[in-house]
Amino acid sequence: MRDYMSVSWERVTSHLVIAASSHKRLRPGLLGFFHTNARPLQSFDSSFNETCNSQMQWKVPCPVLRNKLRVSIWEHVILAYRLYLETLKQSAVSAAEDSEWGLQSKINELFEG
Repeated sequence: MRDYMSVSWERVTSHLVIAASSHKRLRPGLLGFFHTNARPLQSFDSSFNETCNSQMQWKVPCPVLRNKLRVSIWEHVILAYRLYLETLKQSAVSAAEDSEWGLQSKINELFEG
């Protein structure tokens, strides 16, 4: 399962992990002002949907394994997502937290075939 997670989901969460590291997230702009890169969440969302859509038709007949896969994906994705949210300003956090439910819903649709 480790190889599956690495191949399928590391690519998805890498957008958030890279953005959360302070030296990548803050860059000096013109006139020396620092600004944040707003694209990581969009890149994550696009990659997440692409991965889910490609795996939506996969069939895992064993309910125990199917649930184990979903839980592993959820834990991996939500950890990166929450760590990224911690780097955002408080005003943006509440809007992004609402998206957590959307992630959970999409993951729960995986492997039904």
